[in-house]
Amino acid sequence: MRSGALILLLSAFFLTLSGCNLAGGSNHEEKVDYEETKKMVMDIIKSEDGKKAFQEVLKDPKIREQFVLDDPLVTNTIQTNLTSDKSKTFWQKNLSDPKFASTYAKSLKSEHEKLLKDLMKDPAYQKQIISLMQDPQLSSSYLKVLQSQQYRDTVQKVMLETMDSPLFKAKMQDTIIKAAEEMPASKAKK
Repeated sequence: MRSGALILLLSAFFLTLSGCNLAGGSNHEEKVDYEETKKMVMDIIKSEDGKKAFQEVLKDPKIREQFVLDDPLVTNTIQTNLTSDKSKTFWQKNLSDPKFASTYAKSLKSEHEKLLKDLMKDPAYQKQIISLMQDPQLSSSYLKVLQSQQYRDTVQKVMLETMDSPLFKAKMQDTIIKAAEEMPASKAKK
């Protein structure tokens, strides 16, 4: 199927070239041959086989990378499709896939960071965050989480892992050595 589509596209291309590149003859004959070739190529492109050939070509990632997404038609299509019911199920399905969700999040990371930084400067947004943080139900929920055994186990696990870290051990050793060196100096001053 793929090779058939490629052959169809190549033949349409060569027919177009041969129609445009006649050597000799009158201008009228060239004009007629060009028009006939153009009509034939357009018929091929509009046929089911032609459409299938273009669909095959568009499946190639290298070809798709060359298309510019700033085209108003593409923008309009995306906006229309984002609001459809089909797109809602598409996004629900694909965002549940960790690999897709990760790639999608990484591609929008800088825009999200900029949006959050802009929101932090907005007084209305700041007021909403403050009122949310002061909500008694939220404070109660935080307190329940912080007092839970699961949270305590997690914190203990993290602390033990941190203390076993060679980097942490080296920093602690340096801190203890500095404190030991400073101790005789502070006793001598007294």
